[in-house]
Amino acid sequence: MASPFDSLSSLQKKLQRFSLALFAAMLLAFAADAQEVPILIVDGAIAKSPSVSFTQADLDAMPQSDIKTSTPWHDGVHTFSGPKLSAVLAFAGATGGTITAHALNDYSADLPAEDAEKFGVILATRMDGALLPVRDKGPIFIIYPYDSAAELRHDVYYTRSVWQVDKLTLK
Repeated sequence: MASPFDSLSSLQKKLQRFSLALFAAMLLAFAADAQEVPILIVDGAIAKSPSVSFTQADLDAMPQSDIKTSTPWHDGVHTFSGPKLSAVLAFAGATGGTITAHALNDYSADLPAEDAEKFGVILATRMDGALLPVRDKGPIFIIYPYDSAAELRHDVYYTRSVWQVDKLTLK
C-alpha cells in the first residue's frame, strides 16, 4: 500500500524538475538578452550621428579577422579575432582623423584613425577562440599585429591598445 509520503516525494521531484527547467530557461533568456546589450558605442565625427551602437552579435556578424601575435600582457603567442577597426569605422561613417578609445575603467587613449588601415588593427572580442571576459581585457581589446613589425613593439602602440573598450569617439 502506498503511503502519503510516496505522493509527496513524487510531487517534490516534479517541483524540482520544474524549478531546474525554469532556471535553465531563465539562463538562456539572460544569455540571449546579453547578446542584445550594446557593448560598443561609436560617436563624434561620424556620418550616422549622433552615435552607432554595436552588440556582441553585431560585431560577430561583421567579417572577422585574426591577428596571431605576442603582447606585453600575455605569455606566448595568441590568436586574437574580431572585426577590423576600419570596418567598424566605415560602418559608422567615420570622418574624424583621431579616435579616442574609452575603456570601462575610464582609461582612454588617442590613436590616429589611419592606424586602422595602415596596420590592420582589429577590435578583438576573442582570444584563442574564446570571448574575452571583462576580467581579461574584454569585451573589446584594440589589437595591433605587434609581431609583424619592430615599430609596433613600442610603447607608442602599446598605449593605443586599449582594453575593456566601450566607446570610440572620432575627432
